[in-house]
Amino acid sequence: MLGVMAALNATFTLPSIAGIVLSVGTAVDANVLIFERLREEQHRGLSLRMALKNAYDKAMSAILDSNATTFITSFFLIWFGTEEVKGFGITLIIGILASLFTALFVTRTIFGLLIDKFGVRELRSLPLTFPKWDKLLKPSIDWMSFAWVFYTFSAVAITLGLILFGLKVRQGQMLDIEFAGGTSVQFDLKAPMSKEELLNRLQHSGFEVLKSANPVALGNASDGKYTSFDLLTPSTNAIAVRDAVMSTLLNDLKVEVPSGFNGALAGGIPEKLDDVMGKQVLPVSDTTTWPAGPDGKPWRPSVWGDYRGGVAIVLDPLNPPLTPEQISDRINRQFLQATSGQATERQPFVVDSPSGRNKPTTFAIVLSKKPNLLYEKDAKQWAELFAGPLWKTVVEGVDRPAQLKEVRNFDAQVAGDAQTNALLALTLSILVIMAYIWVRFGNLKYGTATMVALLHDTLFTIAAIGFAHYLVNVPGIREIFQLEPFRINLTVVAGILTIMGYSMIDTIVVFDRIRENRGKYGHVSRQVINDAVNQTLSRTLLTAGTTTITVAIMYFFGGEGIHGFTFVLLIGILVGTYSSVAIAAPILLFGNKGAETAGAGQQPGTKSLQRTGA
Repeated sequence: MLGVMAALNATFTLPSIAGIVLSVGTAVDANVLIFERLREEQHRGLSLRMALKNAYDKAMSAILDSNATTFITSFFLIWFGTEEVKGFGITLIIGILASLFTALFVTRTIFGLLIDKFGVRELRSLPLTFPKWDKLLKPSIDWMSFAWVFYTFSAVAITLGLILFGLKVRQGQMLDIEFAGGTSVQFDLKAPMSKEELLNRLQHSGFEVLKSANPVALGNASDGKYTSFDLLTPSTNAIAVRDAVMSTLLNDLKVEVPSGFNGALAGGIPEKLDDVMGKQVLPVSDTTTWPAGPDGKPWRPSVWGDYRGGVAIVLDPLNPPLTPEQISDRINRQFLQATSGQATERQPFVVDSPSGRNKPTTFAIVLSKKPNLLYEKDAKQWAELFAGPLWKTVVEGVDRPAQLKEVRNFDAQVAGDAQTNALLALTLSILVIMAYIWVRFGNLKYGTATMVALLHDTLFTIAAIGFAHYLVNVPGIREIFQLEPFRINLTVVAGILTIMGYSMIDTIVVFDRIRENRGKYGHVSRQVINDAVNQTLSRTLLTAGTTTITVAIMYFFGGEGIHGFTFVLLIGILVGTYSSVAIAAPILLFGNKGAETAGAGQQPGTKSLQRTGA
């Protein structure tokens, strides 16, 4: 994966890294399928070579079908998604192809070498070594007798969750600006504030753009109060919204207030270099006339001698006062800001002050030097190519206007296009996958059952988002499960599309075993389904467990950028595993008159319906 991405000159983003981690989780599935089949073949007393051959042959169809459905959803992610979503889709496709190659060719080659070159004749596993362990992996559960319990639970959970989801949609708190249009601003407060207090201040601020604003709390609560908020407004005038928030909450916002000084005009605009030369901008030499410090006496930095031929920029009087460390941080960030599409060339510098490095001061001097542009060699070039750009950077960094944490804007047309693309991706994925399964299994009922389970998983996940909006207000729940009022955006849609592909993997594995077990009867019975589910249960628990662990790690430690995305994945994986047994499998019995008679006289878990010749 890394080699292919390097060849494509791909840039790593959080979604693409999430695609890599998810690929690692899903890649386990192919290996588990093969090894579970290998264990079954070894139970039949076959030689290792023949057991391996049968294991790869029997696992092939399930591996190809499950990866094909994930490939289809990844394709539509790339077609309709944003740049970040496309990166995730591309990464996932690379991961699918890589895992198919390693699972079906590389591992088989390694086993062949072990047998032919190293004389290996036996491959043991815990279930083969410990019979009791093996017995646990072969349950005899009549899953179909619990179908009504599963359907009742799903119906109640989905209905309640969708009602809660719809209420938040009506309140304008569910759709992110990518779908609703408008402006979103994120900010941090110096002291915690309740949502009610913040909403009251915004609505009585006198600014029209804030009257319909909906604040969403971020992070953990402290006595019902929060320090971080995401404010969603229907206004598409991002500048007006930003200015209104700054004006209303300026004294409460945790922002860097601009610090002015002589030579810096309002808003971080510097005076011309010619006007400040000799006053705020000084060439460093033995004859430099240093400015008066806070005590009224001339003061020069102790390290000035190392900067002969360079420049000294005087910051006096700084209002409000800053520490030299804060000044350095602001200048460094300004060096990283894009200027006319190009990043400013960073110059080494030092900030010194009579009060020391960590004490706020009204007087400081910035020293810098560029060896190939010294003042005594060429004063004109020194000014144009070095001193002038550095003076501009220092002023813009230290006296820059206060900035909010994040400002995003989507107009109504862009939001409408996003909704259309998301619906197209969902619809086309469902239709193409349904057609694929119909062709592969030769019966529309399999495709229908898979789609019902897929829709169940999608609706259950959306319902979970609805529950999350209300559970965040329950003491302790938010902190333990790191819940947030997740909103529907393109990243969450990408997660939904991903679980559509993943949720079908387990369903297809169960269906593949049902197709194998139905054998000569030509139709599916209750017994055939129970046997298939019981036979694939160990594989299901292994695959779901390993994938859940990887996604859970992303959810709890992956950061805000993918928090909503991984929440959807985590819920989707758990529900997808559940639905393959509880939702999809029972549908195969609908309208099947021979379902009961074919299994008459057999106890759950019997193996009398194994495929002929197996």
